[in-house]
Formats: sequence, C-alpha cells, structure tokens
Amino acid sequence: MTRMLQALPAMQTDFTALLGLMGDNVVIFEQVPAGLDHYELLGTTMQAEVSNYDRVASLPAFRMFTWFFVIPGVVLVGLAVTALLLDRRKNDDDADVTPEVIGERTPELV
Repeated sequence: MTRMLQALPAMQTDFTALLGLMGDNVVIFEQVPAGLDHYELLGTTMQAEVSNYDRVASLPAFRMFTWFFVIPGVVLVGLAVTALLLDRRKNDDDADVTPEVIGERTPELV
C-alpha cells in the first residue's frame, strides 16, 4: 500500500501526459461513429447469436468425448491384428514345407 501511495505523483504525471496524447487524437476519435456504422451488421449478427452461445455454453463438458473415438479405434485395430495373426497361423499350418520337399525343388541348395 505504501508503494502505491508513493507512486501516486508519478501516476498523476503519466495520466496528464496520457490526456495530452488523447487530445492530439481527437480527429481519429471523431471517425469512430463511421466505423461503428460500417460494422453495425456484424455487431447485430453477433448480438443475435448470444442466445445460441448461451445454450452451447450450458452443455456438459466434453472431456470423455475423445474416448468415444479412441476405444472403438483400439478395438478395431485389435480385431485386425488378431485376424492377421490367425490367418498367418492357418497358412503356416497348411504349408507342407519339409526339408525333403525343399531338396526336391532345389537340389543345388542341398
């Protein structure tokens, strides 16, 4: 609190300088109504959407929403990997690859 009270004279000086700068910009501030007229449609549209925003803001948090996609994705990947592994085992069981068969096909390798 003491620092704030000690800074009051400096703030008064700074505020006086700010008022001087604002006085220099009166011409710019006089153009503000024209800018407001230009953006009136935007402001009106945004004001009309406030009720929609309030309804969306009242919805519960979507913290669990991601899991509705992650869990089915993990299940699908798991099913695909299982199918690939089962198919590979089936193909390995059906193959008749013995040293004798390999020797008959490629005698130069024996």
